[in-house]
Amino acid sequence: MSRGRLFAAMAALAVCICAGLGIYMRAAWRGERLDGEVILGERGDAAGVSMGELAVIDGHFKLEKGYEPETGLAPANMSCGPEEIDYEFLTTCPEIGINFDAFETSDTGDAQYKFTGEAADIVDAAIAAREEWQEDEWEYYEWDFDLADYMDYYPIECGVRYISDEQTGVFGRYIAAVLNGKFRIPVAEGSIYTARIWQDEDGYYHFSFRESERAGTIYSSDSAYTSEGYIYFTANVLTADGAHPDGGTLPGGGWGVWRMRAEAIDPPDEDGWWRANCYAKGDPESIENVYLLPEGWQEVRVDVSHDGRSVYVAYELDGEIHLTVLDAATGEVRGSARLFSRAELKESGCEVTVAEGVLTLYQQEDCFVYALEDKIAAAAMTDGGVGEIFTAPVQCGALPEELEYVREELGFTGLDYAFDGERIAALLSTAEFWDEGSRPTYRIYRILNLASREGVYYSEWLREPFGYTSAWSVVDYVDYSVSFE
Repeated sequence: MSRGRLFAAMAALAVCICAGLGIYMRAAWRGERLDGEVILGERGDAAGVSMGELAVIDGHFKLEKGYEPETGLAPANMSCGPEEIDYEFLTTCPEIGINFDAFETSDTGDAQYKFTGEAADIVDAAIAAREEWQEDEWEYYEWDFDLADYMDYYPIECGVRYISDEQTGVFGRYIAAVLNGKFRIPVAEGSIYTARIWQDEDGYYHFSFRESERAGTIYSSDSAYTSEGYIYFTANVLTADGAHPDGGTLPGGGWGVWRMRAEAIDPPDEDGWWRANCYAKGDPESIENVYLLPEGWQEVRVDVSHDGRSVYVAYELDGEIHLTVLDAATGEVRGSARLFSRAELKESGCEVTVAEGVLTLYQQEDCFVYALEDKIAAAAMTDGGVGEIFTAPVQCGALPEELEYVREELGFTGLDYAFDGERIAALLSTAEFWDEGSRPTYRIYRILNLASREGVYYSEWLREPFGYTSAWSVVDYVDYSVSFE
């Protein structure tokens, strides 16, 4: 195809796209009804609730559409142009952070020379065990051992993200080394590791070791960066019997939430948030334990509040999930509350966990909502700390008639949550799959559930409600929202 014909074809395509968008948007502006079905309650029950979708398509089209459940109408707005869309409308928290994990060696040759100290003792013991085994037909030999017989402290490895040392400017390495020295956790007896060793044709031993699959030890950590210039972080080692090793050697004398001063190289905007990721200069000597976790805790995670002035500490305790709010600037406790009781967790069929992806935090300017498995949610207003916790189930058994045949197969994913002090709004998504000849086909549903303390009282199912993401193959960004007026 000649350049002239190619240009003409592209121009015609652009005209068609713009014309199609114009027709689509004019129809949307007329307020046409979406294909929504209220299966529980009446539309009047959704007064004051609005839903929305924001989509950026192919870097040039920004489409926004709202939906009013009370009326079933969906006004829309669109902007487009030849220039790339500026994503200044997005706010983000930098990925600056600290994490801890179990140290595992790779397959290292010349092991007798590369490992020193306690690790060298493990190498020697593994070589002796292999020689005693004397099974030449197997190249690798795996040997289980109790780590407590060889090491005083767990081989935990610290990692840092987007942090350089304040004094030396060296990216990450110095701070990680200092943290490894500060966070020394005594090894509990029965911490089973597996060594893998083999000898090459030149006589050199290759060696690696890792925690055994049957050990059951859990290593986890979490961190959050605040606009006050601190990294708040946690570290956790949980043995197979559900106990924490002695934390007396940790900074502050126990398990808890620590923070480290880390000044952002690119400061936040006037509203306290960043428009893009940035780096920070960290000071490992400033580390302090600002909150000692209560005895009996299991897992813990940290998040930053919507305004950046608070740090949320969610943790498991005695079969329940609790929350403590810290002041991001001072580290002092601003309030504590129970998110989910044993009875609520049992009734909803949810596990006791604060793991990311299972327990999800949604925030707006004046409230937060923690959703657990998108089955039950706990919300509170956030005026100066944490208000009274409002807990409610956010799913109901009612389905559109055409989905009864796949009732047991449907899974729900949370898109957004909101709270107004008296009710929780949950915007969920699910999909129906079926085979159409040789090609699998699906239909997406968005579900709006409104819940009081007693349960869901309004449920509306919308079939392909907004149309943007299903109509376009190149979607750069999409976000769903629900809110109260």
